[in-house]
Amino acid sequence: MTVETTVSKRGQTAVPADICRKYDIKAGQKIAWLDLGNIITIMLS
Repeated sequence: MTVETTVSKRGQTAVPADICRKYDIKAGQKIAWLDLGNIITIMLS
């Protein structure tokens, strides 16, 4: 699944509602950004 979001001027973005529901992501939950060179992966912490 590929979902696009927009990054704000402050560098913020939102987790799409579909993804939140699928992975049961709640407000305040930590996520990790994994930089693999030419790929950025977001993982639940």
